Amino acid sequence: MCETVYENANAERLNGTIKNDYLIHYGPQNYNQLLTMTDKAVTKYNNERPHQSLGSVSPYQYEQGLPTT
Repeated sequence: MCETVYENANAERLNGTIKNDYLIHYGPQNYNQLLTMTDKAVTKYNNERPHQSLGSVSPYQYEQGLPTT
């Protein structure tokens, strides 16, 4: 749930990215697989995927001030 209506677009974009860029390709067959694969997708999104808006680093690298690889 968002604090303001202006945050909803960001939340929806994140949900769409995880669903369309990760979960569809993983192809979960049941709820337990979906939970496991969602955790995997979120981890990859936050730790491995470079984000253009963050200077082409992952959110984790950005928060830690780590150099790009």
